[in-house]
Amino acid sequence: MKKQKMQFIVICVVLVLAIAAYFGLTYYNKVQEEKEAAEEEANTIYVTQIDPDDVTAFSYTLSGETLSFERDGDDWIYMDDTLIDIDEDAIEDLLETLESFTADGTVEADEYDDLADFGLDDSVYAVTVTTDEGTISIYTGDSNATTGYYYTMRSDSDTIYLTSSSLSSSFSESVEDLTAEEEETETETESEVGTE
Repeated sequence: MKKQKMQFIVICVVLVLAIAAYFGLTYYNKVQEEKEAAEEEANTIYVTQIDPDDVTAFSYTLSGETLSFERDGDDWIYMDDTLIDIDEDAIEDLLETLESFTADGTVEADEYDDLADFGLDDSVYAVTVTTDEGTISIYTGDSNATTGYYYTMRSDSDTIYLTSSSLSSSFSESVEDLTAEEEETETETESEVGTE
């Protein structure tokens, strides 16, 4: 009986230690994951971190034409034709690109002599964004044939960013693409029934 009691106590102690080890390991892993996430965030190079809700106006070039939009309350207006019904969801999808637009590397101002080497001296593509904090333009230059990176630059910085994607691939929607589809309120049959 005494031997069984001792075995029971040993089993309980082992069980308690196993549970403590499990929770200890779980906590350690969680701390490590948070540490790694924090390090990754600290090492992330952001070209832009713009909340779409903060954008009051924006424009971009498409086939040599500048498309400009302004926010009016919850609606967006195309400045060249204010009568066009703009699809707000489509606009939000565009602006979400700017919320976390990252780069894989940079070329600092003291590391280059001529913007022409990156196709940024006379950029053919630009996205201009206005918030309450001001207006910035993001320019896209050439892409590197070897690495595939695009050379990207902000109007408020001399830093050149190496980005794996170009804003031109996101901001490539025509006005027609951004126009809201007309909703059919009633079918032809319903119209005929209503007139009887």
